[in-house]
Amino acid sequence: MSETNDDGGPPAGCGLRLWVEDRTPIKDLPGFRPNHSVPKETTSQTRLYVAGIGEAGVTADLERVARLLREAFGLKRKELKSIGPDRGGGSLVCPQLTYTVTVSQTADDPAVALTRREVEPGEPDVLTDPGLAFAFAPGFTALERRFNEPADVEAVIDAVEDADPPEVKSLDYPLDASECELRLAGFGGRVKITADAAAILAPTPVPPGDLVKAWAKVKGLLEVAGTG
Repeated sequence: MSETNDDGGPPAGCGLRLWVEDRTPIKDLPGFRPNHSVPKETTSQTRLYVAGIGEAGVTADLERVARLLREAFGLKRKELKSIGPDRGGGSLVCPQLTYTVTVSQTADDPAVALTRREVEPGEPDVLTDPGLAFAFAPGFTALERRFNEPADVEAVIDAVEDADPPEVKSLDYPLDASECELRLAGFGGRVKITADAAAILAPTPVPPGDLVKAWAKVKGLLEVAGTG
């Protein structure tokens, strides 16, 4: 079990994070009132406005997830710390993970809010713990690993093309090879690799175990390429 920092901060983390995002009409946010108006543009003021009316939903979400985490991991009161809500976001910190939820105005539609729920496990084993799947059903749409040093995307492409591994159904990339996209056998989503990160992306929420299995395949490809 990983532990929080000496200053009471979140666990150091394992370098992986999972998330799922939902789009909601701003008028359907729990903090929206009859005297409120739906923004027709996106500005710094409207972003603050949406964050403000989104805080009621953030509070409710933190309460809901806290109950699930206590049940899933048998947490005591002292083991679960809440932060916020503040400016449309809030977090829960426990020895197993850090959970963050935010509500913001979408960039492409000023009348729509984006709720993002993100988990950073304290240890890789948490990803396959049944408690994680229980607390965050139906699951997540992404697993990301950010690299400490820039990855050599060209080396990844070359390694996949040279080995032609059976777990890779397809490989696509632009002429400058600045990024690449893979399709994996047995996984309905896609994998995007850039110099900064590798992301496993599912079209709909899936249990964390499905994303972990896909990540294991991607990790093996990165190791063969000597990068990441």
